[in-house]
Amino acid sequence: MDDTHYAAANWGFTWDEAINDQNSIQGSANLVDNSLLLDLPFGRLLGDPGVLVVGREAKPTETDYLFGFSQDGYYLALKDAYSLGTTTHIPGGDNQKIGGTFLLVSRSEFNPESKVSEIQLRATGLREWFASSPVGMQLDPETGKVRAITYDLENEKSYNRVILDDDANRIEISHHTTTEGLTCAGSSMNHDCVLSVSLKHHLSFQEAVDIINDIARFLSFCLGFMAEIKDLKLRFSECESLAFCHGPFLRGLPPKTQDFTVIPFKYSFFESSVGEYLNAWLSADTGLRSAKDMIVSLMTYRWDMPIDLHFVAASQALEALTRVNNDPLSLPEDEYDRYVKIIKDSVTDKATLKWISERMPGNFKGQSRRLREFCDEYSTYVNWIIGDRKAFVDNHMWLRNGYTHRDTQSIKADDRHYEKLYWHTECLLMLSYGVIWLILGMDASRLISQLDKTGFCNFKIHKIKKLYEAQAEECLDC
Repeated sequence: MDDTHYAAANWGFTWDEAINDQNSIQGSANLVDNSLLLDLPFGRLLGDPGVLVVGREAKPTETDYLFGFSQDGYYLALKDAYSLGTTTHIPGGDNQKIGGTFLLVSRSEFNPESKVSEIQLRATGLREWFASSPVGMQLDPETGKVRAITYDLENEKSYNRVILDDDANRIEISHHTTTEGLTCAGSSMNHDCVLSVSLKHHLSFQEAVDIINDIARFLSFCLGFMAEIKDLKLRFSECESLAFCHGPFLRGLPPKTQDFTVIPFKYSFFESSVGEYLNAWLSADTGLRSAKDMIVSLMTYRWDMPIDLHFVAASQALEALTRVNNDPLSLPEDEYDRYVKIIKDSVTDKATLKWISERMPGNFKGQSRRLREFCDEYSTYVNWIIGDRKAFVDNHMWLRNGYTHRDTQSIKADDRHYEKLYWHTECLLMLSYGVIWLILGMDASRLISQLDKTGFCNFKIHKIKKLYEAQAEECLDC
């Protein structure tokens, strides 16, 4: 999210205290480098944890909200405020630093604890994903040179699109264009897209943040890189004005120029069906939600972790997918109960029966069986990625057991191993990425065709195919 530069404000525990109380404390609250800080250069509002106060009433070390009224007329609310520490000079005074989770800013007074009725956001890649604009160019038919820049102001709203309209939400993408006046130095025009969510059932602040993050993850999943939230506004039920919302939303790796040319699933790919996929994404059950959130995180967020931990995380995401729409029972319950009864009737020694019972895994499928069934269920896409499914399953189960349980003695951790482990991890990510689309409702042949057409992760897919075509009889420990 972009940094902020708000002017100094008077701060207190209520709006009235901030605006009218002479004992309010002056300070500046801003989001800088994805961290919120309220700096009170002369005074304090909160107590400090672990500091014993004698002789006067102790101040709270944290509070739900601190309220401010800025020198240039903004109303500010710092959510979940807590002291980061206070420096005291004698003679002199206090200088306190205060942190928080979100900074809400509006031109009019608002109640930050009221329900949210509307969301507006801008995100990295949203404009490129939508790939539509009322701005155009007229070219000379003979020379091909630009003759004019046009802006369809009269029909601007016709370029907007409603991408989801159901009982809970109406989600629309609209255009936002700013121009600078024409001077002898020239003029400029900037265009961006804004995603608006009208909440038909008003939500609490945290529920609104949850749906914001979920929509951003869907955009990231479509783009192949993180749709980082750049700008966010909320409309509270009891306030006419929109409130800017600043907070430490997660950051991703900055997209490269090439990333914009290989976006796998733009709006034009879905057109009228985009709402079906978005609704399936937002309403995903626990298993699918866990898997898709992990895959978006691993593929688009800014993580620095060892390759073995990266593999374990990718493996857990895949395991979550193997449980989606899959019967967890290994046998029908009556058949399993019959086998258990046979064992109990056959063994008379209590110690032996206890030893057997402790080692019976229960009537649940093992991960190896789940993975084989997973490969069978999504065979069209899996076979496109993996040439030898048996080698893949054997290698994965050996690596999964070794690294999940940290049985490193059985793993030959040399450079060749780690290279293969890296590409096996990429294989898990690409498998999970494609299968999530299939679960959301996409046809396998259409999925494969689109990945081929856009060239998304084409080098990774090539290396994955080579890995399992070239070592049909080889395991990663060889």
